Amino acid sequence: MRLAVKVTALFVFLLSAGTALAQLRTPLCRHGKGQLETEFLDFKIRIEGLRPEDAHDVDDPEGSCKAQVTSAKGAKVFEAEDVMMDLVVFTDDLNGDQKHDVAFEGFSGGAHCCFTLWVVSLADPPGLIQKIENNTDFSFARGKGGRVEIQTGDGSFDNFDSLSHADSPFPSVHIRLEGTKLIDAGPEHWADYEAWIAEVRKELSADQVTRFRSLNNMDDVAGHDLWSTESMVLEIALSYLYGGRQADAERILDEMWPVFDRERIWKLILKTRSEGILKDAVKHGGSRPPL
Repeated sequence: MRLAVKVTALFVFLLSAGTALAQLRTPLCRHGKGQLETEFLDFKIRIEGLRPEDAHDVDDPEGSCKAQVTSAKGAKVFEAEDVMMDLVVFTDDLNGDQKHDVAFEGFSGGAHCCFTLWVVSLADPPGLIQKIENNTDFSFARGKGGRVEIQTGDGSFDNFDSLSHADSPFPSVHIRLEGTKLIDAGPEHWADYEAWIAEVRKELSADQVTRFRSLNNMDDVAGHDLWSTESMVLEIALSYLYGGRQADAERILDEMWPVFDRERIWKLILKTRSEGILKDAVKHGGSRPPL
């Protein structure tokens, strides 16, 4: 399969000038199959499939996909390769400099891993603004003031504390780019976290919490109900934490987590968060999230 896409500069301008975000999210290249080629201003944007023998950075028996941005004179602005590749945002302002950017998302394949987001500026000078790696995929939405935000789940919690992938909590993350800086915008979305907490609480019975809280050691976590209870308690605590309410996250663990294990799990939560997608982010333009 070869998918060719041509987009005129006028059409792109109309997309970018409107209120909707110019997201494509159309499967473009998978395992060496698929192609996109378009031009905007003085740039050529291309995604192409590569045969296995032509791949440089990816070892896949079916082939790989390469994203590339070049100037009108042929100078390489950006290049990346992965098993799968999409152009997910086209010529919108992603970092608040009022200049056009594009965003590519790559996927390495495998059961649960791994996604890479590249944000590329088409300003002067053009080039890579930010590269973000994660265990879950990315989406984009308008935040406060019309600024574009990146939304995803923190993949660092995959298999957290020996939970299965299915039971792992993936706390929602909201990131805003300011120049090349990542801003943790989670606290600006507290209403969303609050709504999710309410949904999880509906599924969590008082009996489940009592049984889980009364455990004397984590080896006693047996049966699907207690594994799911552990997961739901973590979902609630992490929603408070990522929503900017750290004291409430600790309170939830005091109320719902086994007494003997509270200190350990809290330290592990903070350590995992500090090593995850927000590790280089700052909070509202200030200091890094507290540890």
